[in-house]
Amino acid sequence: MTARRIGIALLAGVLACSAVGTARADALSGELLLADHAAIATTSVTLATYACDTATASTFVTRVAGVATGPYEGTFTETVRVTLEPQNLAPFDIALGAFPSGPVASVHATFVIKSTLGPVAGTAVLRRAGVRGVTGTCSEPFYAFGGTCRYETFDEVEAPLRYIARVDEVPVRGSADAGLAVFVPCVGGFGGSFTQRFA
Repeated sequence: MTARRIGIALLAGVLACSAVGTARADALSGELLLADHAAIATTSVTLATYACDTATASTFVTRVAGVATGPYEGTFTETVRVTLEPQNLAPFDIALGAFPSGPVASVHATFVIKSTLGPVAGTAVLRRAGVRGVTGTCSEPFYAFGGTCRYETFDEVEAPLRYIARVDEVPVRGSADAGLAVFVPCVGGFGGSFTQRFA
């Protein structure tokens, strides 16, 4: 084998090795995580714990199981922990009622995507605290219709996140936007929705 052919063979080997276990920096760009049991029966949004106090800090933890679409299609699970500052802002109005709201102090999420291309695991946190307009709610029991309890709690947040994940065993970083709403009817059960879109 000539020196030229040896050089070409070595270069091909290096390129082949470098292609293994390599992920683009924007590997999760366009990925969408979605859960809404009312629309997709195989998905769920459940409230693990909540401690709501409009006068001080409030914290709630939500567990999500849903579908993933985009470059890594499949299913996902995610646990999201949200902490709010005192809820002294304008009420958050939705069909369920009007709820107090407060600035988001922190968001911490861990997620795992099970895809046909392989697993993706990562964490996401609030891009930065104190961003104007990034608010959430963590309500105490909500009563209506002459004092009838409708919801034990309603918890909601929409927040810009930054994430780090491992794709094909390679760390990647980027930003994402998440929206979460979950409520617990007084008669039991859960309801809610979750979306997380990777930029």
